[in-house]
Amino acid sequence: MDKGAEGLLPILAAVVGIVFLLGSFWLWSRGREFRSHGVTAKAVVLEKYRKDDEFWLENFYARVSFEDEQRRPHEVEVKIISRAWRMLSVGDTTGITYLRDDPEKVSFGPVWGRQIIGVFLIFFMLVATGLTIAAIGSMFAALLGRSGGAAG
Repeated sequence: MDKGAEGLLPILAAVVGIVFLLGSFWLWSRGREFRSHGVTAKAVVLEKYRKDDEFWLENFYARVSFEDEQRRPHEVEVKIISRAWRMLSVGDTTGITYLRDDPEKVSFGPVWGRQIIGVFLIFFMLVATGLTIAAIGSMFAALLGRSGGAAG
């Protein structure tokens, strides 16, 4: 590998590490409210549909009904990943997570699923941070004229 390509590898690794770190943090923070204050409930699927006016590929929704902890009925729209949406039928019972303070705010799946994803994202952030630090260290070493294994 030539010297120019060797110099680009640490920069590329640092950029990839930073992108993964920021993306993981964004996903982790998005689900934090449901992990901390969410309550799992059983919901009945009333209707399944897609929103064709949305840009994203994941435009799968269901209208579900459930009862909160005080046995008050709620009917809400919930966004669902395509794999799960395809396995659901109208009339099926599925797990959802709602916020105790705002039962109209709902996420598909149980609280423990969100917690597992949160742990995975923290691990991914740590790996991305390590990659970024190693890449930046390699860039500084290259700038100072040292190579990784050579003694000065």
